[in-house]
Amino acid sequence: MVKLLFITPDYAKTIEYAARTSTATECMENSEEFVKKLVKKGHLSVGRHCNASFEIICSRACSHQLVRHTHLAYTQESQRYVTFDSDFIIPESIKNNKEAKLFFKNSLDHIKNSYKELLDMGIPKEDARYMLPNACLTRLVVSGNFQGWWDFVKLRTDRAAQWEIREIAEEIKKILIKEAPAFFDNDILNRHEESQTEQEGI
Repeated sequence: MVKLLFITPDYAKTIEYAARTSTATECMENSEEFVKKLVKKGHLSVGRHCNASFEIICSRACSHQLVRHTHLAYTQESQRYVTFDSDFIIPESIKNNKEAKLFFKNSLDHIKNSYKELLDMGIPKEDARYMLPNACLTRLVVSGNFQGWWDFVKLRTDRAAQWEIREIAEEIKKILIKEAPAFFDNDILNRHEESQTEQEGI
């Protein structure tokens, strides 16, 4: 699940003002067109003056990949302080296999019950959490500047990306294209995906 929490208002004016500072030129009436030209030329660094924050709910397996993008900032729900009592992410390959799905769910139910039993025994949450699996749902607030989000979307919408983080990247991409279309130019982003397809010979 992806939810937009904040995005820089008047982002195009902010980017244009920052870009024109280096050349001491006057701003145009149509900032969006100016920003589009910058992006087409590959001048993405001015996007660092604008930011977006998202709430993301995903598996712990996915969050481990997410936090590798060190140009973004993260605050994650703590298993040390928060009692785990939520659902799990079940991959499609397991969902589509009756035997595997039953085994997976039974195993997770056993782990969840055992976790609660440890808490009842007086074991601290920070120690009981050691038995929780990567399938656990976790909640994060993730913030970054526009260039950081551009790089994230470019990398994680790649076909080689793991399916869960790719789905998250696709959701973020749709939101950014809607909210900041001059910077997150749909044609340019799609052109990147097309070049990947050509390189793969698909």
